[in-house]
Amino acid sequence: MAPQLGGRARQVNWGHLELDNGQHILTGACTHTLSLMSLVGADPETVLYRTPLQFTTPSGRMAPWLAHPGRWQRLMGLLSCSMLNWRERWAWLQCIVQLQWSRPASWHGKTAADWLAMNAHWTVQPWLEALCVSAMNLPASQADATVFLNLMQTSFESPQASDLLLPKVSLSELLPHRAADWLRARGAQVQLGQRITDLNPLLDTGRVVLACSAQEAARLSSGLSPEWSDMAQHIEHGPIATVYTRWSGSAPQLMDPLVIMPPGLDSPAQVVMDLGCLRASPQYGGIWSWVISFAQVDREEAARLVLQQAQSVWGRQPEVVACFLDPRATILCRPGLKRPGHHVGPGVWACGDYVESDLPSTLEGAIRSGLQVIEAIQSH
Repeated sequence: MAPQLGGRARQVNWGHLELDNGQHILTGACTHTLSLMSLVGADPETVLYRTPLQFTTPSGRMAPWLAHPGRWQRLMGLLSCSMLNWRERWAWLQCIVQLQWSRPASWHGKTAADWLAMNAHWTVQPWLEALCVSAMNLPASQADATVFLNLMQTSFESPQASDLLLPKVSLSELLPHRAADWLRARGAQVQLGQRITDLNPLLDTGRVVLACSAQEAARLSSGLSPEWSDMAQHIEHGPIATVYTRWSGSAPQLMDPLVIMPPGLDSPAQVVMDLGCLRASPQYGGIWSWVISFAQVDREEAARLVLQQAQSVWGRQPEVVACFLDPRATILCRPGLKRPGHHVGPGVWACGDYVESDLPSTLEGAIRSGLQVIEAIQSH
C-alpha cells in the first residue's frame, strides 16, 4: 500500500537533506539484521558506525569500563574505574550478576521497575531506566519485565553485543533499497502503492505471508481468523518523536556521536545523535537528531521542549530543521500484553515486530519474525 519501501524506518527527503522518519539505533546483538544486511549487499562495517555503549552523556562517559573487549577486561575495568567509588562499583557488579542470572519468565506480569527495585542500586537504576525507555518506548514503571530482561540479557551476552551501531546512511539505503534490488535481481516483483483488499484471490496461489502493520494484518485476516484478527487489532502502539536541529556556528562537542541525556523533568529527549559525525557530506555539519521515546506531546511541543533542553545543557539553542512524530511508532510491551502467533489460518502466516516474540518492537524482532515464518512454512 505504501508508495515507498521501509515503513517506519525510511528516508524522508527534506530540502537538500536525506533525513529519516524516525531515528533507529542497532546494537551488536542485532545479529539477524546484520546477517540480512550482508546478504543483500549492505556491508555493516561500511554503513554502520560501531561504538561501545559507555553511557556517554554531555559531561562524559559514565561507564567507560564497558568499552573493554572481554568479560575479564570489563570486570577489571569496573573495579579500577576512578570515576566510581567502591560502593558504586559494587552496585554495578551486583546488578550485572543479577541481570545474568535472572530468569525472565519468572517476572511474568511484573514491570521493569519491579526488577530494578529489587536488583539495581539507586546509582545504577537511572541508566538502566534510560535504556528501558529508549529500547521499549515505555518508562520502566510500565514496561514488561520479561521483555526487558530478555532484551538486556541479549544485549549483554557478550562484550560486542552491547555495542551501538549507528547508521551512516539513510535508513532506506541501510536495508530496504538494497533488499529490493537483491529481490529484483532474482526475478521477484516489488510493487509499491498496491493495496490488497481481499485475501481470498491469493489463497489459491500458494502460501500467503502478511508482512505488514498489525492494523493491516487485522483487516486482511478478519474473515479468515477473527480471533487472530481481534488480537492484532487491539495491540497498543505508542509514539516516538524525532526532532532535527542545526547549530549555527560551531556545534557543542560531544565525546561520542550518540549521547544519553541526563534523566529529569527538563529532559524530554533521551538520546541525541550528531549526524555531522556520521554522514560523509558536509551539509550535515551541526545537525543533530533528538529522540523522544514515549512522546506524549505534539510536534510543535516536542520541538519547543528540545530547544529548552538544549538551552538547559549547553546554554544556547539550535534552530529546528524538522520534526517527525509517528503516533504508531512501536508496540507497547506492557505486562500482560498478548501478541498473535505467526500462523494466522490455513495457508496464511504473519510476521512483524508485533507478532509473538520475546523482544520489544525492534528491527531485529521483525527480521527474526520473518525468519521464523520461513522456517515454519518450510517445515509444513
